[in-house]
Amino acid sequence: MKKFLLIFLILAMVLAVNLPQGMLTEFGTNPNILIAALVALVIAGLVANENLGLVVVVIGVAVAANAPQELADSIGYSREMMMAVLAGLVVLPFVKRQL
Repeated sequence: MKKFLLIFLILAMVLAVNLPQGMLTEFGTNPNILIAALVALVIAGLVANENLGLVVVVIGVAVAANAPQELADSIGYSREMMMAVLAGLVVLPFVKRQL
């Protein structure tokens, strides 16, 4: 139940952060506070459950790998490198199980 609640809160906060700016101000919410709370929740999830951490890292790397090329260039990372990292993260549990 605790794991379900944590995943539900993370998904709800991600959806809330991605709402249009006008809608967030109608609710009286600052997006920066939501992002900070989301980061804190993800870190708490990483500490509480390492499988959840792997899922969160895979989602983050997948988003970074699928970002537009202009955004990736402006931030300073390679989308091809993120695809390689993503492939490694997907293969990692299988390698761990074999060792």
